[in-house]
This record gives sequence, structure tokens and C-alpha cells, in this order.
Amino acid sequence: MWSGLWQGWKDVPSHHRKRLFERFQQYYRWEDKSESLIYSCWEKCIKGKFHDLLKRARDKAKTLADQEDIELGNDLTPILPFKPLWISQEYWEPLVEAWNTDSWKGKSSQNSKNRGKAIGGRHTHG
Repeated sequence: MWSGLWQGWKDVPSHHRKRLFERFQQYYRWEDKSESLIYSCWEKCIKGKFHDLLKRARDKAKTLADQEDIELGNDLTPILPFKPLWISQEYWEPLVEAWNTDSWKGKSSQNSKNRGKAIGGRHTHG
């Protein structure tokens, strides 16, 4: 189902969002009158989990590289052979390249620091 160079939910075109929702509909049923509400809830949920999905894929690739005694350091290029099954190589490579940029690494580092400063539980921050 991953058929684009999507770094965030905002990058997923509407026709792909619709296709993903149609796949979701294959597993669940509801009354027609509830369709728009369910789509809205589904999209909000997916939007919130999208970055976590990519983080898990990246972390898994790092773990697999580490198990092969491959040193990563600050360069993520060595994770290229460890792509998840659900992302094709044509999309995995540009994602890894994007994660390897100073810009992305800076944002990632800042976001980690911000999460570390948060007081209270994850679900109590508004």
C-alpha cells in the first residue's frame, strides 16, 4: 500500500488516502450515515501515527544493521539493505537519503529535546 515518497501524512495525496481508507473498510463495517465521521476519525488516527510508523521502520533497519555488525555512526546509508517489506526500494532509498540530511537530523534532534522537556504523561500535553 506504500506507493509514494511520503515523509508525513501531508505528503500523501488524497487519492492515496482514499485507497488506504478503502483498504481499512475491508476489515470493518458501519452504517452509511457514519461514513464521514469514521473517515475523519480514521484520518486523525493515521495522521498521528504516521511519523511513528516511519520511526519504527528506521529503528528496525538500524537494529538489523547492528546485528550484522555494521557501524552506523551519523550516516544512515548502511540501513539501505534493511528496508521493511511494505516499502519498495524505490521509496526506501529517498527516505533514507532524506533522513541523512543535516536539516532532517537537526529537526529530529530538536524534537527529541522537546519531548524530553515535557512534564507529565504523553497523553496529558493537550
